[in-house]
Amino acid sequence: GRFDQVMAAFHCLYKWAPAFHGGLSLVSDDNAATVLCPGESVVKVDEHLATGVCGLIPIGQPCREVRTEGLQWNLDGGGLSFGDFISSSNQIVDAGEELRVSVSDPLVLTYELDARKWPAWDSDEIELPVQKLLVQ
Repeated sequence: GRFDQVMAAFHCLYKWAPAFHGGLSLVSDDNAATVLCPGESVVKVDEHLATGVCGLIPIGQPCREVRTEGLQWNLDGGGLSFGDFISSSNQIVDAGEELRVSVSDPLVLTYELDARKWPAWDSDEIELPVQKLLVQ
């Protein structure tokens, strides 16, 4: 879609994610995105629908500290910000296993979907390809 409309969708994702306790996602035929709220999140991506390619993108503000477990290129506490460093084209080591992400500020997790594996949109049994379990 148009870039301004994509940014409007991310604006809504940021605005409404807290009301859904971080459980709100944007999903297209080949990508999905969710906001990780400050603290630790445990994410399980469906290995049957996702390719494992992912990114951590600081939209709207820098994320001062990011730690990950389960990525090919784990992050060890440094920050992410536009013009400095973002984590794009990363890889979930074992899709279907847990990915742990600890963030100091809201951060977008994106992951690539394999559109060939999606159920028909007219199906009554559509499940999102990510489960996010917030760790207290």
